[in-house]
Amino acid sequence: MKKKIIFWAKLIILIIISVFFYFYFKQITYNQNIKKASSPNQSEWFTEIEIANTPISREKGLMNRSSLCKSCGMIFIFDKSQPLNFWMKNTQIPLDMIFVNEKNRVVSIHENTIPFQTSPTYSSQSEARYVIETNAYFTKEHGIAIGSTIDIEKLISSSVSYKN
Repeated sequence: MKKKIIFWAKLIILIIISVFFYFYFKQITYNQNIKKASSPNQSEWFTEIEIANTPISREKGLMNRSSLCKSCGMIFIFDKSQPLNFWMKNTQIPLDMIFVNEKNRVVSIHENTIPFQTSPTYSSQSEARYVIETNAYFTKEHGIAIGSTIDIEKLISSSVSYKN
């Protein structure tokens, strides 16, 4: 009888310890994923980000450029949130397009867009106020995903004038 009680006690303790470690390691993985998605070093993403906030600069974007430095990009700022559509007309560089809403959340990403493509367009799929264009694979390299938070104000404050 005593052996059965000891056996069951050990089994219950083993189950409790297993459950504890399961949830403990699951929480660590979850926290690492959140950290990766929020990318705390966003200020180090870009050495130069241009701002396109007028109709003319937004229309022209990165057209007719043959290159973009690895840590360069362009942020398009619209007056209000709305469904947005972009194309690659006269754009020679494959890009990642990151659509961001007013709450600084990434709502859509188009990776490695096709140069010179005018149809189909790349859509935000929901309302967005900002679009960040970067070199292709930038989002993978920096762990940016739908739902990630991007500090738009920091990007805007570190931006340079539109050059095109």
